[in-house]
Amino acid sequence: MKIEQALVYYLLKTKQLTLQGIGTFHLDASVPDYVDSDKPVSIPENAITFNYDPKVTEDEGLVDFIVEHTNKIKPLAASDLDSFLSLARQFLNIGKPLTLQNIGTLEKNCHSTMQTIATRTCSASSVTRDIRPPPPPGWTARSPSLPRP
Repeated sequence: MKIEQALVYYLLKTKQLTLQGIGTFHLDASVPDYVDSDKPVSIPENAITFNYDPKVTEDEGLVDFIVEHTNKIKPLAASDLDSFLSLARQFLNIGKPLTLQNIGTLEKNCHSTMQTIATRTCSASSVTRDIRPPPPPGWTARSPSLPRP
C-alpha cells in the first residue's frame, strides 16, 4: 500500500487526517468507515473539509496506521510520511497544486493560506510586488557610497 492510499483509508477510518505542517482534513460522519476492497474508494462531494494549520504536528496514529498496513518498521514509516509531506509542502510553496487521490486538491491561494478549491483568481489589488531596477555597476551591499536607484 502506498502512502497516498494509506491517507485515504486512515481518513475513512478516523474521519480526520492531520498532515504535519499542512493542516487537517475532516470527513463528514455520515460517510461509512468500511471499504470494500473490490470497489474503488468513493467519497461524496463536499464530505471533506480542510483546516489550514502549518503548526500542526505529526499524527502518531497515522504513523501507526501506516506501520500496520505496509508492514514497515515505525522509523521507516515515519520517514516515508515525512518525505511525502516535505515534498507536498515544497509543491505548495512554489504554487503547484497538491492532489491527494480520492481526497481532493490543495492549493495555496493568493493570501498564502491553503484552500481545497481547484483554482482561484487574485485581484490585482491583493498582490503587490516590489520590482526595482538593478543596481548600477560597481554597487555592492558593502559600498553604500553609490546610491541605489
